[in-house]
Amino acid sequence: MDETKQPGIQVDRIFVSRAHLEHGTLAHQLPDGQSIPSIPIQIAYESHTADDGKRGIGVLTVSSDHEEPYFYRMLIEMTALVSVTQGDENMPLATYMGQPLAVALYPFAREAVAALTGRGRHGSVYLKPFNAAELFAAKEKAPSEGMMPPATKAPRKKK
Repeated sequence: MDETKQPGIQVDRIFVSRAHLEHGTLAHQLPDGQSIPSIPIQIAYESHTADDGKRGIGVLTVSSDHEEPYFYRMLIEMTALVSVTQGDENMPLATYMGQPLAVALYPFAREAVAALTGRGRHGSVYLKPFNAAELFAAKEKAPSEGMMPPATKAPRKKK
């Protein structure tokens, strides 16, 4: 790869492929407007490259603990479709489909979680930044799982 050139890869589309939010029993025990404590979050990333090496799909999944009791149960999947830019090929698509694409998808997942939980009873939940190197190291140990730090709760304005 020529470090002086762009990678020659483009993101064709990023979209929410799955979204789910429900209130748990703990959410109904708090008065309206009271912030909830941090929510344990898990993150997983999966990618596939087409046989021709010119197209790929990456899916970043953010989910909360599904065991009772909980405040919010959520699952968000952000999907990216990527392709090689004809004539500008520089980085192998398989290289971009790993950690770089997972990191690129995270702000979109963070925004989707905040928007979805913002419609919930206790307001928006904002995901904390994460260590992508740690996620991929954990993925090597257990390919289907990666743990994330807890999400932070946005402070609610008093009326």
